[in-house]
Amino acid sequence: KSLKNFTYTDKETADDIYSAINSTQFLGVSGYVAFSSQGDRIALTQIEQVINGTYVKLGYYDTQSDNLTWFNREKWKGGKVPQDRTIVRKVLRTISVPLFICMWAISSIGIVAAICLIIFN
Repeated sequence: KSLKNFTYTDKETADDIYSAINSTQFLGVSGYVAFSSQGDRIALTQIEQVINGTYVKLGYYDTQSDNLTWFNREKWKGGKVPQDRTIVRKVLRTISVPLFICMWAISSIGIVAAICLIIFN
């Protein structure tokens, strides 16, 4: 069999490809390369923070050993951790009574005029 003859319904070839990817391990340019059973690359995840326009390495996360290694502490503007969500403040807005009456009167006149035009035309 060859990959030229591969179709998505060919379970035998798909299983061969799957097991080959699962057993693939080598040292690449970016470091050790391997794949998880879901097909994701297993690698060290570098944790960085931009401080004064420069990337500062804070640590690494190793997915294989589930190990988090910290080198430096993160620095936050003002020394406080930023909010992780937008705070929504509900504010009741009202309009003045004279403005409401004026707009209600103009709207009522417009509705009556529209009804009259429909009836008499």
